[in-house]
Order: sequence, then C-alpha cells, then structure tokens
Amino acid sequence: MKRAWTLPMLLALCGAAGAAGLVLDGSTAAAVALLLLFFLLAGTHSPLVFPRPLGALEAERRSAADGRPVVHWRPGCRYCLRLRVRRGRAHTGPDPAWVREQLTG
Repeated sequence: MKRAWTLPMLLALCGAAGAAGLVLDGSTAAAVALLLLFFLLAGTHSPLVFPRPLGALEAERRSAADGRPVVHWRPGCRYCLRLRVRRGRAHTGPDPAWVREQLTG
C-alpha cells in the first residue's frame, strides 16, 4: 500500500516546490494555480481514485453480502474509467416489471 502512494506524494511535493518558487518570485496567483494542478494530478493518481482490485472470489463474496454489483475493469482502460466516474450518478436500468409491461402492453 505504501508504494501506491509514491507517485501522488511525489506529484504533491513537486507542486509545492514549484509553487514556493513562484511565491518567492511574487507570482502568488500562478503559484496557487500550479499547486492546485499538481494536487489534482496527485489525487487522480492516488489509490482513492484507483483502489487496489479485489480477486473475483472476494468481489463475489462482498456482492452476496451487500447486494452491490461486481464491476470488472482494467487499469488504464478509458471505457472502464468512464464507467467508474459515472457510476456515482446512480444510473440504473429500469425495473424489469416495467419493461415487461411496456413490451406486452
């Protein structure tokens, strides 16, 4: 787990060093913008956004316990990333009973 935080911490430290240099030059606004950019990069590369994957058996066990679906994904896949970003918006399929009613009625 410690190694997973290496890149985000390195990005945050580089951003802080660059922002400190800009503050010393008198460019406070540029320093804030640079710091925010590097913190955003650090956040997107952190385990908070890309947690360690679970094995299939562990995922199925957790799904059986709490009813959440198992989502299979591959790191670096842009379609998987889009799914993971959008899943927080609570997109779900329609109720199966409603679909049956629409098809038969």
